[in-house]
Amino acid sequence: MKTRPLIRPLLATAAWIACTAIPSALHAENEVGFIERFALASDREKALGELVPGSEDYYFFHCLHYQSARNEAKFNEFMGQWRKRFPGENSRRRIIENRQALLAYDANPQQTLDYLKRQLGVTHHHQQEV
Repeated sequence: MKTRPLIRPLLATAAWIACTAIPSALHAENEVGFIERFALASDREKALGELVPGSEDYYFFHCLHYQSARNEAKFNEFMGQWRKRFPGENSRRRIIENRQALLAYDANPQQTLDYLKRQLGVTHHHQQEV
């Protein structure tokens, strides 16, 4: 049978994969990602420096930071840049816009309610049954 000579190279390949891939996968599981570093950072501005300028993550986390810090000027600046760089519908930007609408409720409840009605498609076209 000719399959016998193939067993040794296959076993050697499997052993090599086990020795190289598994330790690196275990290391990746223990590595703290950017989201954790950002969330736990005492200086989030410093953590933001890790991001690639102009990337989707760059705009998302900068907007999230300035929104959380209630820095409206910087928030609006980055939102404007984000819209310009990535025009059209964007799910991550929608998350930030939804958060902003909810955070603005105290200052302008009607504007927030109008935004939510528009986004959720809420209509009240029903009539009372008699």
